[in-house]
Parts: sequence; C-alpha cells; structure tokens
Amino acid sequence: MSPTSIRPPAPRRLGPILGGLLGVVGALICALIQTSVLPYFKILSVQPTLPLAMAVIFAAQQAGTRALFWGFGIGLAVDLFSALPLGTNALIFTLMAFGAGAVGRGLNRTTILAPITTVALATIAYVPAVLVVRQLTGYRTLWSSQLATLPSLVLVNAIAALALYPVVSRFDRWTRPAPGPTFRSAK
Repeated sequence: MSPTSIRPPAPRRLGPILGGLLGVVGALICALIQTSVLPYFKILSVQPTLPLAMAVIFAAQQAGTRALFWGFGIGLAVDLFSALPLGTNALIFTLMAFGAGAVGRGLNRTTILAPITTVALATIAYVPAVLVVRQLTGYRTLWSSQLATLPSLVLVNAIAALALYPVVSRFDRWTRPAPGPTFRSAK
C-alpha cells in the first residue's frame, strides 16, 4: 500500500473568484433576511442578529485579515439594507470579527462551544456599540429598554449560532484558499 493511498481526500474548494462571489451573495442574502424577514419573527421579544452571528463564527474559525474582510463585507451588506448611516455596521462588524478572531484563537475550535461563546461575547459588545453610534448620529436611543433585552438577545443569538455553525463551517472550507508552498530554512 503506497503512502498516498492513506491520505484523506483534499476538501473541495471553490476557486477564489467563485468563492468570493458566493460570499458576497451569501452576505447579501443574510442581510436581506435580517432586515426584511426577521423583524416579523421575534423570539423572546427580540430579533436575532444573524449577520453578526455569521461574521463572528466565520472570524472565530479564521486567522488573519480574511476574517476582517468578511466582517467588513457582511457589515456593509447589512448597512445597505438598514436605516443607520452607511458604514456603521461595517465598522462594528469589522471590530467584532477582530475580537472574535482573537477570542477564537484561545478556544478549541473543534467544539461547538467556541462559536456559541464568541457570538455571545460579540452580542454583548455589539449592542452598546450600536447604541453609541445611534446616539452620536442623532437617533433617539432608549438605553434602558435596549439593554434590558440584552440577555434575551444573547440567548437567541447563541441558539442562532448553533444553527449557523454547520453552514458557515462548510462555506469556510469551500472558500478557504488552498495552502501554498512552505519554505523551510536550510540548517
């Protein structure tokens, strides 16, 4: 038996252009669902933030700038469909992706607890960040009512993370660039 017959098959990968296009379409669909469908389906009197959960799960599985790119892209897609000033969610999602990448490196990425933990922590940071931006841009902001629903939102987003994790993981495997050649130093 040759050593090549024991190797597991390489994961199916989409090309960089097709993977990028699929990512853009996925981000737009997620943002469209978030802004047009989910306001009518509240769970525990809160609306889950699927794009945030998607960006955070993706960032927790990544290392480096790729997670920041997807956080910015998903946030920008949400901004295109929301009433907040353009760039609000793009900036916040980029920061959340950076934080999720940092937290995700410290967690065991093979367990389901990693995405739940990172989504819960990101939700706790996301709500006050959006409230600050809303207040700075002149929107009427009721801090007490928004922060009162934060525990419910953390729970709903954690449950959403359970549902999104398999989808985002598969998408990540498809679009992750193939490993390039490694260079070893001569000793």
